[in-house]
Amino acid sequence: PDTAQLLIKRGAKLDLQTNIKNTALMVACQPSESHHTATGLLRCIKLCYAAGADLNLKDEDGDDALAVAKYFERADAVAFLEFATMLEVARGVQDFERQQTILREKEQELIALQEAVKTNSKKVSKRNKTRRDLVAGIRDALSGGIEGQLEKVLADPGTKAVVNSCRRLWEEILKESAVVDDADEPATFDQVQEATRDAVEAVKAWEARHDTNAACERTEAAIDALEESTKRLGIQATFFMTLRHPEKTRHVAMELQNVQQALKAELKILTNVDPMADAPLQAVRRALASTISFYTCALKSEVFRLKKATKDLSSSLSRHVPGLSAPNTSHVMESMKKVRQNKRKREDLERDLERIREDANDGDAKAQAKIPGLEQKLAQLENVYKLDSELRKKRARVLREAEEHNPELLRDQKWIRSLGVDNSVPRELSTLGLWLTNAKRKDFKTISELASKPGKSVLKVRDLNGRELVLKSFHLANDEWTSRFYRQVAALAQIKSAYIVRIQGVFMQDAHQGCTLMPLSSRTY
Repeated sequence: PDTAQLLIKRGAKLDLQTNIKNTALMVACQPSESHHTATGLLRCIKLCYAAGADLNLKDEDGDDALAVAKYFERADAVAFLEFATMLEVARGVQDFERQQTILREKEQELIALQEAVKTNSKKVSKRNKTRRDLVAGIRDALSGGIEGQLEKVLADPGTKAVVNSCRRLWEEILKESAVVDDADEPATFDQVQEATRDAVEAVKAWEARHDTNAACERTEAAIDALEESTKRLGIQATFFMTLRHPEKTRHVAMELQNVQQALKAELKILTNVDPMADAPLQAVRRALASTISFYTCALKSEVFRLKKATKDLSSSLSRHVPGLSAPNTSHVMESMKKVRQNKRKREDLERDLERIREDANDGDAKAQAKIPGLEQKLAQLENVYKLDSELRKKRARVLREAEEHNPELLRDQKWIRSLGVDNSVPRELSTLGLWLTNAKRKDFKTISELASKPGKSVLKVRDLNGRELVLKSFHLANDEWTSRFYRQVAALAQIKSAYIVRIQGVFMQDAHQGCTLMPLSSRTY
């Protein structure tokens, strides 16, 4: 132990492993050799632990220090390492709790900054740093795997052995069945430690009160004092002095009286006092009950609580990680480019086909021969409505991401325009993925007219994917009517009710005709 202490003091690396991956801690958990004692090895284990040795390192067989101690049946080492392991887990739980408190505060700070950047762009850098710190903190908290450590303790056979030992001690000491009230709050590890300390102190005090050794020592001291006095009188033994020189007993009367009183006191302690009358049974019961409660109830509830906390942190991490970088708009721009190119090709082909048909109607045989090829090319072109549907979904994802993580971008008109968002259209429609930039009524095949009145028509239509929808068309006489149409559609789209049919798309046929798409239902019209 002295050598180990010296090496530790001089900075020895305790977690270095041998070729079979043994650490100093594992070696100390093995049987003692001739020049080592079990006490010395246990002290080495305690020194290594106190210096920060890693309890979780494993040897080539996959065993940690505790497993090694159990294999070699080192009961003293097992007892200490089981306590140390539980202490490490308890510290881990406390650290995790502190981290959660810090992370909650950091998340509140981020929420406040998210509001601030909407009106103050100077706060953006601070917001970004806060988010980075929050994400790093969550990852660090999750890396500890504290709930897994508790589950390991819960499943360890040693845990069951501890509970069984406590129940046996309860029955042997308290002479009653071990009963822990389930209605009580499960004991924490700190409460177990406190109750155990109190019980140990109470037992020590009780033993001191009823220690006959102290009375015996007082008697022996009185006799020794008497012997010293008889020696001063020139007589070697008090017993012979009282027989052969009774007249001299008056010179040691005080010493004889002290011996008599000491003998009476010792006899009284030995015969008249019932040690169990003031035994600290309540303290012992509390210590045993808290230990049983901790291992049978608190651990399970703590594992459940930590699992929920870990799940919440994982959810929070998933929510904040996308905000570490600005929304990726490249896929939206690619879709816009694709829609634009497709639209131009379609317009060119339709124009060419119309002209060729005119020439064919005038008897041009070559023009007539070109018609099937142009019609085939037109049919092979991807439909603008289908492309526009994909575009609106991508644009909606980007807008929602910006709304959640980078709200300052929604005030950047250049960035908004890059997504093809029309300022005259409520942003809610684009954010909800409802605004169809390039859709027209010709993209839908009319099946039947469901209702019609001045300024409004309701049609049953089929889109190119074969879905049957209801297309409502509204005449918008002026800009005020157009604005009202947008507002009402945006408000209706955000209402979630089983009694209201959800809008699936909105587009403008022209400057004075707004259209909405809804699923076919008896309530749609």
